[in-house]
Amino acid sequence: MKPLDCIEKRDLLAAQKFDPEKVRAYADAYLREGRHGDAFEFYRKLGDVKGVTAVKEACIREAEPDVLWQVEKSFPDLVSREDWITCGENAMGMGKYRCAAHAFQHARDDERLARAEAAFKVSGSPQVPPAN
Repeated sequence: MKPLDCIEKRDLLAAQKFDPEKVRAYADAYLREGRHGDAFEFYRKLGDVKGVTAVKEACIREAEPDVLWQVEKSFPDLVSREDWITCGENAMGMGKYRCAAHAFQHARDDERLARAEAAFKVSGSPQVPPAN
């Protein structure tokens, strides 16, 4: 499948008339590539709850609270407090303390949030690359 440039992607996502199989093929490819935000956009266009759920599970597993937030915003019934906590705990295990704090804040879990913030302060910012 030919990769989409940013203009082609924008046009496909904005199209009123589109080929659902083409959109699904891109969604599936993005999910396989670990491009969860892109996969989510294409599954959302299709209204594919099964695909969105696969993205949600990948985001929890890979500790990607920003994409999980997008899922929750569009499909509020799909994301639970426990999902946020699991995402945060996975982030803690990966040393992604900012991501953990973000997840725990969404879960409204002050104890875990404090633990993530303390870990972040002690370790610095391992998930933020140095400026070039």
